[in-house]
Amino acid sequence: MAEDNYYKFIYVILDELYDSKKSGVYPKLVNFGHERFGISESYWKEIMMDLKDEGVHWWLYHLPYKNRVTF
Repeated sequence: MAEDNYYKFIYVILDELYDSKKSGVYPKLVNFGHERFGISESYWKEIMMDLKDEGVHWWLYHLPYKNRVTF
């Protein structure tokens, strides 16, 4: 996906996180990481910060410790 697909990234990330939460499993970073979208890690972190600023931060605590995202 090109970097101008910001809202598609947001949708896919939220969908992955919701599915994980609904099924009671830890989300896997590989399912919504920057590699999946073919974007730079810095752009991906901007998207994650936007989600965090909007209150979507519960997922930070649902990742296994070694996979937690830090900003």
